[in-house]
Amino acid sequence: MNTATKNVLEAVNAKHYRWEDLPAEPLKEGLTRRLITSERMMIAHVHFKKGIDVPRHSHENEADHLHSRGLAQVSAGRRRRT
Repeated sequence: MNTATKNVLEAVNAKHYRWEDLPAEPLKEGLTRRLITSERMMIAHVHFKKGIDVPRHSHENEADHLHSRGLAQVSAGRRRRT
């Protein structure tokens, strides 16, 4: 099977998700997440209540984030961004 055919088949078999249809998993008071996972990927929709503090932690794999609203302060090593 050539790459173009494989890409078309993957697109046809793609799943559509709506965050509001996925169960919210409570992580601690004021912090929940919804997950979409596959063999090689995980996407998390995380909801922080105002003023919530998330303890320092790390991820085995690369991690990125996108803020959809509000203000957050994020530290990575010695760098801190608001």
